[in-house]
Amino acid sequence: SRNLLGAFVALELISLSLYAMTVLNQARRASAEAALKYLTFGAVASGFLLFGLSYLYGATGQLDLTQMTGLQHSPLIVLAYLLIFVGLGFKLALAPFHLWAPDVYQCAPTPVAGWVATGSKIASAFLLIRILHPVAANPDLHQATLSAFSAIAVVSMLIGNLGALRQTNLKRLLAYSGIANMGYLLVGAIALSTDGMASSLFYVVVYSLANLGAFGVVAVLTDHLGREARIDDFKGCWKRSPSLACAFLVFFLSLAGIPPLAGFVGKYYLFFAAIEKGSALGSGLGDGYFLLVAFALLMSVVSLYYYVKVLKAFLVVNDESDLAGPNLGTGAKVGLFALAFAVIALGLFPEPVMEFIRLAVIR
Repeated sequence: SRNLLGAFVALELISLSLYAMTVLNQARRASAEAALKYLTFGAVASGFLLFGLSYLYGATGQLDLTQMTGLQHSPLIVLAYLLIFVGLGFKLALAPFHLWAPDVYQCAPTPVAGWVATGSKIASAFLLIRILHPVAANPDLHQATLSAFSAIAVVSMLIGNLGALRQTNLKRLLAYSGIANMGYLLVGAIALSTDGMASSLFYVVVYSLANLGAFGVVAVLTDHLGREARIDDFKGCWKRSPSLACAFLVFFLSLAGIPPLAGFVGKYYLFFAAIEKGSALGSGLGDGYFLLVAFALLMSVVSLYYYVKVLKAFLVVNDESDLAGPNLGTGAKVGLFALAFAVIALGLFPEPVMEFIRLAVIR
């Protein structure tokens, strides 16, 4: 939607559905606690977002984003965008608005956690890019938002990757991984160019496909074990269920950004857009983009440790127990392998999708 009110209502419909789905597991008190935390944080974030949108409307007199041309650098506009960033920062689980994510991911039913980690983030990323459109035309406003975005991106990548290093519960690890990945997404978004915005949307789509597939594998194993899955529970999975291990390998290598999978291509587009913007600005302002990309590359290397730790349990370590492998039903096989195929296909042939997204961004 290009209408601020329509976009807000649509985003809240997604959020309200997820709040209710988080508490579906009535047998676990932790599920109710996570849902209450999610609802509380979400209500506060929605308040910030709505205040920001109302100030933006008050400053421009427009609800249609396509009509917000020639935004001026004023305290009211800056305040409006800061409030909007706080609201969307919660939806995207960006630091320091991420505190709800690890508990909700762990305590919600696994399929619901998968949708929390993907569906809401896709919607929020699309709204973020749409709202950033008017900022791109004003260099002063761009500079004001650049500092805030860069700080949030750095903190998100740092907290996400360092937090994931010490996790043993796989869903909490995926939560911290998601925080870091949303930090990478901001690297392209703050370029405020057509390629930067398109690369951010492409990245959130390919990240969501891989993340949803990873949660699908965890859901299969959780159902098999009858409890929360830990990393050690995956030992010997390559021997007991090789098809599940192969699918999980594709998803995790994509999240880690290993070529030729979609996650690598997505990061390439993000970092290239930021470097291109930095080169266009020259020394001074452009140096900030180069430093941000360098930090993102460093954090990507750090993330390899916890991704490889999980894959080691999946594919290398033998399990001495005689526990049988999970029994994959037809629906689970079709769903997981369709997601794995999409991740591989978007890594090998990304340009048609990128071109479609570019056209959508320009419109």
